[in-house]
Amino acid sequence: MISFTEKERNLIFSLTERLIGSCQNSGMRKEILVSNVARRMDICSMNSLDAYLVYASENEEEFEHLISALTIHTTSWFRELPHFIILHDLATEFAQTHRGQIFRVWCAACSTGEEVYSFAAVLERIQNQYPHFSYEILGTDVDPRSIKHAKRAVYYIDALKDVPADYKNSFLVGSEHTREFFTLTKALRDKCHFETRNLINPAELTQAQPFQFIVCRNVLIYFNSELMGRIINSLTDSLDKSTGYLCLGHSESIPAERFGLELLKNCVYSFERNKNPSLSESKKQILVIDDSQTIRTLVTRVLSGGGFKVLCANNAAEASEILSNNLIDGITLDVNMPGTDGLTWLSERRGKGLKTPVIVLSDANPEEATAVLSAMGNGAQEFIEKGKIASDPQMLVGLVTALVSPKLKTFKIVKKGFQGQTKLVRPDVIVIGASTGGTEALTALLAKFPKNTPPILVVQHISTAFAPAFAARLAQTAGLTLGKFETGTLLECGHLYMSTQDLHIEVANRAGALCLRTSAASLSRHCPSVDALFLSTVESRATAVGILLTGMGRDGAVGLLELHSKGMVTCAQDEASCVVFGMPKEAIALGGASFVGNISEIRQLLEDALRSPPHPKSMS
Repeated sequence: MISFTEKERNLIFSLTERLIGSCQNSGMRKEILVSNVARRMDICSMNSLDAYLVYASENEEEFEHLISALTIHTTSWFRELPHFIILHDLATEFAQTHRGQIFRVWCAACSTGEEVYSFAAVLERIQNQYPHFSYEILGTDVDPRSIKHAKRAVYYIDALKDVPADYKNSFLVGSEHTREFFTLTKALRDKCHFETRNLINPAELTQAQPFQFIVCRNVLIYFNSELMGRIINSLTDSLDKSTGYLCLGHSESIPAERFGLELLKNCVYSFERNKNPSLSESKKQILVIDDSQTIRTLVTRVLSGGGFKVLCANNAAEASEILSNNLIDGITLDVNMPGTDGLTWLSERRGKGLKTPVIVLSDANPEEATAVLSAMGNGAQEFIEKGKIASDPQMLVGLVTALVSPKLKTFKIVKKGFQGQTKLVRPDVIVIGASTGGTEALTALLAKFPKNTPPILVVQHISTAFAPAFAARLAQTAGLTLGKFETGTLLECGHLYMSTQDLHIEVANRAGALCLRTSAASLSRHCPSVDALFLSTVESRATAVGILLTGMGRDGAVGLLELHSKGMVTCAQDEASCVVFGMPKEAIALGGASFVGNISEIRQLLEDALRSPPHPKSMS
């Protein structure tokens, strides 16, 4: 494999930002970028990065390969099913009220076309019901190779499992030598058009005619806030002012009022003067419990801007009274309050049957760590540092949105249990990643773990103020020794290792022995990153079991896929048992999970693996 200098790596990253616009602290996987470029250079039999970039700039086909290598590709059929239900309802109403007009959809980051054709299948069904209804869909993407794939409209048959039965009549399976592939009906394909366009170039987003539905899902997280705002403005400029709706991804809540929009539901927005009563749902009510007027005001402003109705209480007694007289969908809770403290109040309310999701708001100091972690053990789903609310308001809005949104029974991506043939072997290491809801999931998974366990390495997205206390608590609960978090530490059986700083925790192979490595490299928007842990485990050539638990976003999905591709046992927590089915869902959608189950089922798998013989090439 080609090795780059730090200067060359930085050149790759800056080139990515210039060509694609993705900022490196907002989700771009640096190590994957480097690997992709190295792979293209190897294919072209070139060892010099400068020479390769000159060659790519002069060769149109290779330049397309380079753009593809720098682009993030994650897509699947009927991804985020609620959006298809919303589109169906909107288009049906349009068909009933706008005879003679074309319903126009723009998928602004369509990758290889699955998204476009999925939406088209929904609209095709409406056209069969309303013969006068007509539609057009434009799919655009910065990657020209993805656009070529989309235009070919030929896909592997395995993906048909993700298509709901109601829409399969739009899909055509091949025969004889093409039986492993499928395509779409010609009538449907004729209504879908594809072009190469770059979201960061306003000129390429200007449209001749407005759209009724613009889709830009799970893309904005890769841009900084300034560029994201410019993209949103360009997209809304292309929306029909009276009938248009903007559809974003589940992790991309935006300050709607700033763009003249109103949040409807499931990250679908419309112009404020165009709110559709049939689409809207009553605002979720959030109770903010804090004795600080400053914090109550700040949280109220942030959550109100995110589309929530906010009620406030400055002590526990007031909070209990509000709960008894109002339907509350979510709670933010201060730990330290005069009179009854937040921890005691929460414990009492849970004992009386309170089911409402709770987010603890805490100052970032180690003195509060015990209280915060106790709150997590007594029914709080997550916590946020108060100091981060003003600097990153969308973090709070996104978390509240994820916790209070009802779990929708979507079509099943895969069944629970093993996905195909998987042989259990005793691993050299166990690597685990988690985020929202992960503190209690990890505690349950590792409680009283067998003493002879291989080294366990954990990434939990948690404040560094609380990470040391949580790591110590987790190790104690597991009955394992907490290992040193420093580069060069040899990984030992019966030990648990966790990042307690703003550093990645990684597995390294040193002369045949596995050791811990720390890194500050910007691999994703998270540091520590689950992807960094999983990808380093692949690099170390250790036999591993990889586990991805509850959490927002998609950190760990690509890394779990890489582990899976190397024949490792990979587990993803199922939707029913997740506080937020984000990270595991992304991994499952990519095909990176060899086992899907709840915490008890994953624990049983681990115990079975520990009783299995080691791999012949195991390092243990």
